[in-house]
Amino acid sequence: MKKEILNQLKSNYDKREIKPSADLWDRIEQGMDKTPVLSPKKTFEWMKYAAVVLLLISFGAVFYFISNKTEKILHLQKIIGQRRLKKKKDQKLKLLIQI
Repeated sequence: MKKEILNQLKSNYDKREIKPSADLWDRIEQGMDKTPVLSPKKTFEWMKYAAVVLLLISFGAVFYFISNKTEKILHLQKIIGQRRLKKKKDQKLKLLIQI
C-alpha cells in the first residue's frame, strides 16, 4: 500500500512541469533597466574609518593630558623638594649664627 502511494507521488512529481508566466522576461528586463541602488555597505565602510580615526584622536588626547599632568606633578615635587632643602639650609645657618 505504501509503495503504491509512493510510486504514484513519484510519477506525479516527474510528470509535473512548471511553466513560467508569459510576461516573466518583460518583468526581468524592467528590473534590469532600473538604476542600481547604492548598497549600504559603502556608507558603512567610511563610517568604520571615521570611528577608527576618532578613537585614535581620543586615545591621543587622553595620553597627552595624563602625561602633561604627571609632568606638572613632577615639577611641583621638584619645587617642594628645593624649598625643603632651602629651609634645612636656613635652619642650619640659623643654628650656626646662634652658636
